[in-house]
Formats: sequence, C-alpha cells, structure tokens
Amino acid sequence: MDYVKLIKLLRMTEGSFDGECLNAIRKANAMLAEADINWEELFVKIVSEAAAQGGATTQQAKPKGTVYTDHDEIDAYFRNIFRDGVKGSFKTFIESVHEWWEQNGYLTEKQYNAVKKAGSRAWNDI
Repeated sequence: MDYVKLIKLLRMTEGSFDGECLNAIRKANAMLAEADINWEELFVKIVSEAAAQGGATTQQAKPKGTVYTDHDEIDAYFRNIFRDGVKGSFKTFIESVHEWWEQNGYLTEKQYNAVKKAGSRAWNDI
C-alpha cells in the first residue's frame, strides 16, 4: 500500500470543498479495496508493525495534558471490561489502550475517560 498517497488523500478530506473531500475519501477507500483491507484492519496493521519495530508509535513523551497513573483504579476498570467480554471494534480499541497502559504506565485524559466509562458501566451491570 502506498501510505504516502493514502495520507495525501486523507489530508485532502480536511478541505472546505465537499466534492474534493468526497472524491479523496472515495479514492482512499478504493486503495483499501484494491489491497483487500478495511480501515480497521489497516490501523491494526500499522500499530502492530510499529510495535514490532520497537514501538515507534507507542513510546512517546508524556503529553502536556493530564495523565492518569493510578494502577489500582485503572487495572480494576480493565478487569471489569475484559470480564464482560468486549467485542468488535470496541474490543480492538480497548486492547490497544490496554497495551498502551502496559507499555507506558499512564493513560491520557481521553483514554482514561473511555476506560473509566466502560469499566464503570461493566461494574454497575453486576
């Protein structure tokens, strides 16, 4: 897959001309179809390849915003989520956040909020 071309097409979707944006995303979708892959599979592949090369996308400096590091709390949320057996694209998302947590020892505010919401909901469903 020509990632440079794909990125250019995706950047074109940021424009203000709807026709150009639509054309760009259709061309990007056509590239995926030609490679016999969907968006989710592409992103999982990219993350997996980066992790295999030493975690280039996951070993970053801590963000400037709030980070969450309470291991007892966050691990409890993940236990609740995984106990309930998440499925589909949400499972892929949660697994990637969990991998991030395991590798970096912190969550960003957005990651934390998603995990807390899902983990709390799972806990309340008991």
